[in-house]
Amino acid sequence: MRVDRRVFGLLFLGKEEEARLKAFLNLELNIPEACLNKNYHITVYEARIELPGLNPLQRSVSVQVPASMWRFMVMAPGGENERPDINPDERQIGLRLHRSADAYSRVSELRANFFRLEAAAGVPKRNRSTLRLSAFGARNYQPHMTICQPGHGLGRNLSPHGEALRAGLGDLHFDRFEVRVFDTPSSDSLGR
Repeated sequence: MRVDRRVFGLLFLGKEEEARLKAFLNLELNIPEACLNKNYHITVYEARIELPGLNPLQRSVSVQVPASMWRFMVMAPGGENERPDINPDERQIGLRLHRSADAYSRVSELRANFFRLEAAAGVPKRNRSTLRLSAFGARNYQPHMTICQPGHGLGRNLSPHGEALRAGLGDLHFDRFEVRVFDTPSSDSLGR
């Protein structure tokens, strides 16, 4: 069986902050607890190849994001804008970090550390990741956290929920950055 290497750079929300966000989503926005995700994080980087010289790591960081810098989005291509062909209740929902946020530049710094490793791994220059494009996963990179699963009951219009979050949540603090490296069965070996 063939395996594929997977690499993730993950920026984790602090545990107390996660509990506070979950309480807000459950109590203020009425999202059922069973729909809420665990281990809230922003995926800073993703690769589906081995990156030479990269080892797993975990380190403390401090990234503060004001509530005013989050926008709700449907986890689907083009999900940052309302689309009549996408029913948000049937999709995961995320919080997208606004590009004007100071934290966006901190996420960009963490992300940029992986780019030279793509070159060393032989990724062609025209296909390498940039601050806004990804060589792997979704083509256009947008820092976001997936917060809940389908069945959340938020309805088609996410704007009022975003306004409530920005008005009532306060800052969120991310306190841990991790690089995770692991092998998964390749899609070829799964018969796909």
